[in-house]
Amino acid sequence: MGGLSFVHSLIFVFRYAFSYQTGFRETMIFNIIPTFTISLRMGIDGLSIFFVVLTNLFIFLCILSLSPATYKLNEALLYLFFLQ
Repeated sequence: MGGLSFVHSLIFVFRYAFSYQTGFRETMIFNIIPTFTISLRMGIDGLSIFFVVLTNLFIFLCILSLSPATYKLNEALLYLFFLQ
């Protein structure tokens, strides 16, 4: 699971169109409550995309470092999932 997320973030970096424009480039709008026109807008810019890749890499390495003998393995994996 962590490996797929890391590979997906790497693909996103290579497909990202870097330029000298300011502001968010890849944005998504989620309509939370359409009747009141309340929406959530999420975006990523050229600097934060590298932090996304770095976070995915660290989570992937943490998952690889866990062993089946790890104390409370399911709990540790759940914490890493929510951290990501």
